[in-house]
Amino acid sequence: MDVRSFTAGTPFSLRNAVRHAAGEVDAGCGAWKDSNWSTFEGRGLSIRAPDYSQILDMKQRIYIETSIPSSYYTLRADEESRTVMNWTRRWWSETAPNFTLVTGPPVIAELRQGACAAATEQRLSLLNDAELLDTTDHVREVANIYIKKRVMPKDPNGDALHLALASAHRVDVLLTWNCQHLANPNKMEHIRRVNHELGLPMPLLMTPLNYLS
Repeated sequence: MDVRSFTAGTPFSLRNAVRHAAGEVDAGCGAWKDSNWSTFEGRGLSIRAPDYSQILDMKQRIYIETSIPSSYYTLRADEESRTVMNWTRRWWSETAPNFTLVTGPPVIAELRQGACAAATEQRLSLLNDAELLDTTDHVREVANIYIKKRVMPKDPNGDALHLALASAHRVDVLLTWNCQHLANPNKMEHIRRVNHELGLPMPLLMTPLNYLS
């Protein structure tokens, strides 16, 4: 299943992606058109991103957001969570070795808030070889601009900071299962415009499903 195949009319969400994989719904709110580049069209947006084959040809840096290690070692037993866990583990074994992994202090802080100490240590261990990006004053400034311009929620240590770290450090891809605030096609044009105003490139906002055939 390729999560880049969307049809109009169904709200984009991780749950709909899971249901789409099971053949229950068409996930999303627009359409990715595959060629050498993929174009998302829907609700007045037109966003272009490299096709997966092109991504693999570049030794890119991927920012690992909190939801990735959390899903890898999920404690939830429901079908959706187990499906996402399996997708995450498949991405980690098949695709992660092709990239340079980076992460940020907010990921470490969020993982350490987990209630299960054993699961927390397992999740943190996934990031042992990842480069830890610095939360500089510039990164904080970018995060605050995202909040001011309503690109991200108001928490300066949450999604705004993840995106600011990836953007300010010019990371190629931000990998996440957060399909509400980060890997959401409806937000990408807004993020692109703000990053353009700031003179920053926009990282590709993707889930592991974007890499799985």
